[in-house]
Amino acid sequence: MHYRFLLILLVLCLYSISGQEPPSNSGSTSIESQLSGKEKICKLIRLGNECLEADSNQSLEFGKTALNEASKFNFRKEQAEARLLMGLSYWSIRELKPTLVNLNSAKQVYEQLLDHDGIARCYINMGLVYAEIGEYDKAIELYSNAKSHFEELNLKELIANTYTKISSVLIEKKDLNEAENILHDALNIYDQSKNIRGIVETNNLLAKLHINKGEYELAGCYIEESIINSQIIKDNNALIGNLLLFSKLQRNKKKYEVAEQHLTIALKLAEKKNLRKLKLDTYEELQSIKKEEGKFQESIEYFEEYVALKDSIYDTNKSKQLAEFEFQDTIKKKDDELEFMYLEKKDFQIIQWILGIGLFIITLLGLLLTRSLRIKNKKQLLLHESNQRINQSEIENQLLKQKELEQQLHFKNKELTSYALNFIQKNEFLEKLQNIIKEIKLTSAKTKVLALDQLENIVKQQQNLDKNWNDFKIHFEQVHTDFLKKLKHEFPNLSANDLKVAALTRLNLTIKECSGILGISPESVKTARYRLRKKLDLEREDDLLSFLVKVEV
Repeated sequence: MHYRFLLILLVLCLYSISGQEPPSNSGSTSIESQLSGKEKICKLIRLGNECLEADSNQSLEFGKTALNEASKFNFRKEQAEARLLMGLSYWSIRELKPTLVNLNSAKQVYEQLLDHDGIARCYINMGLVYAEIGEYDKAIELYSNAKSHFEELNLKELIANTYTKISSVLIEKKDLNEAENILHDALNIYDQSKNIRGIVETNNLLAKLHINKGEYELAGCYIEESIINSQIIKDNNALIGNLLLFSKLQRNKKKYEVAEQHLTIALKLAEKKNLRKLKLDTYEELQSIKKEEGKFQESIEYFEEYVALKDSIYDTNKSKQLAEFEFQDTIKKKDDELEFMYLEKKDFQIIQWILGIGLFIITLLGLLLTRSLRIKNKKQLLLHESNQRINQSEIENQLLKQKELEQQLHFKNKELTSYALNFIQKNEFLEKLQNIIKEIKLTSAKTKVLALDQLENIVKQQQNLDKNWNDFKIHFEQVHTDFLKKLKHEFPNLSANDLKVAALTRLNLTIKECSGILGISPESVKTARYRLRKKLDLEREDDLLSFLVKVEV
């Protein structure tokens, strides 16, 4: 970094700033005669904010006057703005107790008005107070509350401002990595909006952070950029803050002479602008430099200056101030409660009437609801009984249908059995007839033999069971659906004759009855059954009929 360039730049800044005059107060007397009402109050608040840095006491007077005027007309928002101005004015002169009292009063009014911007501004300034006295966790909590309200309004630059405030506390807590991440988020927002003042503040904090991390070159870059931007906006506080940071950087690099030169400029500027807090920081840094140089007498002198100025700025018992503030805040809450109780007592009769009417309405609604529920329950009971009757009727119909189906099945079984018996009788009859014809053949003449041969052929044709078997098969499958198909699917090697034997066995017919139907001898039926068992892989002890019943299932 070019130190000569920086020194010349700072001198130029000092010269340009020294020519600035604080805002004139001469107009404060004339505006009271020219303006009235809300316009006058807004003018007072604006003037107070303009002279806040240069003359905090005058700013405080503007705030008090504005509060008195706003209270006369009960302008709630203007009352909150005046309280906020007073809080900031007290903070500038480091009067912590009245600072918090006025900021808290302003916040309460803003909360009643649902003014998120005002609430957030109060939170962020209360956070500054707690950060000042080392209550870092409380400060972060207040800053976070402010950020939530700014996010509600989507005010990105103010969100970035809370980021810088939170990061400054994190730097004090030595939580440097988290602080750096938050500061880069803030810098991105300020870069996008081209907010130079925000960029200056963020660069200043980044420089401080990198000094604490021992990254001096990077810190120097941020300081240089911050100084250039401070000159553009002519920001006294930022300029002195950068001088202090640059001096601290040079002290860490053991360049005490350069550091002292910049601190001398910072001290003169702080004295000229009566910036006592920055003057205090300058004395502290000068004391550290002299101590490190081994110039202990000068270090003691700067330390005495530091202590004297600190005692003049701060009450040494800040914790008691905060405790007193919190106690007074509790008393105020108690007073509010007493006022509420008084109003409650005053309007007790009205409340009683309201409660009585409300109780009557609730009772009436309860009776109507009870009656409605009874009617509804009665309808539901009738509907339930009707459904039960319908269900009972459906069950009875199902039982009747089931009984009818069972009767039809029983009839089909009887019909099939009857058909099988007729089949047997027919074959027996034809066999008997055939025997008779054979006898006639043996005893009749030659001409008679021809006729009998024809008759015998007719009987043989009648004994052809193919058609009868097809008819039997149709009737069988009506009763035992898909039995033969399933059996054939499971045992593809079964022949047509095997299927006939299986069907007759499924009807539980005897060997003799089967032989009559099939037109073969009982021994042949036994042989056919044996072959069927073998194809079905049945053991000797397995029952053929039981197996066929399982196939059907």
